Amino acid sequence: MKAIFALMGASVLMIVVGVLLILNQPESEPEEPARDIAVIPAPAERDSEIPQIEVNAEPGSEAWCEQMMNVPNADWSREDSQTFADQCIYD
Repeated sequence: MKAIFALMGASVLMIVVGVLLILNQPESEPEEPARDIAVIPAPAERDSEIPQIEVNAEPGSEAWCEQMMNVPNADWSREDSQTFADQCIYD
């Protein structure tokens, strides 16, 4: 009978110690909120971040191809795209 009381006393003591350990845990830092990957950032202001490059060479020439490599694609005309494809890529 003493063994049963000792076992029950040890069990109650373990439960009390466990509860005290849980209550005395230091607070963890709040987790950083997850970023929504579906949000696409707004495009940068073109005038402030992207320098405008003036292309002076003859369209289709090697110098023109080199200069067009530095021009943002959004600034190309349809003719520039066609000439670049024909003369600079496939040539």
